[in-house]
Amino acid sequence: IIFLDQMLYSHPDYALVKNYYRPISKKYFLELKEFFNFLKKKLKADVSIALHPRCDKKSFDFYNDFFGGNCYQHNTLELTAKSRLVLAHANTTSLSFPIIFKKPIVFITTNELEKYYYTFVTDRIVASIIKNPIINISSSENYEKIENFENVDLKGYEKYFDEVIKRRDAEDISLWDLFLKYVK
Repeated sequence: IIFLDQMLYSHPDYALVKNYYRPISKKYFLELKEFFNFLKKKLKADVSIALHPRCDKKSFDFYNDFFGGNCYQHNTLELTAKSRLVLAHANTTSLSFPIIFKKPIVFITTNELEKYYYTFVTDRIVASIIKNPIINISSSENYEKIENFENVDLKGYEKYFDEVIKRRDAEDISLWDLFLKYVK
């Protein structure tokens, strides 16, 4: 099982925007840990964390200590490819990886994230394309909603791929070649 981290607590972009509201508190980590422990027992599998690529050493050490290891950086593609299940917030850019590899995805949120308008809206937009429920992990009563997690919404994955990752009618050309084509 892999969790696609977004560095919601200490993302470096927060420093770029004056008075930016950090969408989570430390409670978020406690809720994640409780949920991961539930999954570990229920599915008899460890949860690894694919840390955000811009995660600094201080954040990496915090994650590693708090979650007892199994934290990795710059390995999201490989970890996703080998995973049995992907846990993610529906608004993460790394969502492309489980879509490409056709891995089952469980979307998660918390009460704190639900108060944050951008996250609330984008989560629902993605969840409307990929017909997976969003599990609010702030309440352990919601954990049991993960039943048929191995089901993959192939039509939703195809639609997401076409609308977000690469359109079917797009040129099969590298980004640099495309850039140079329009700069010349």
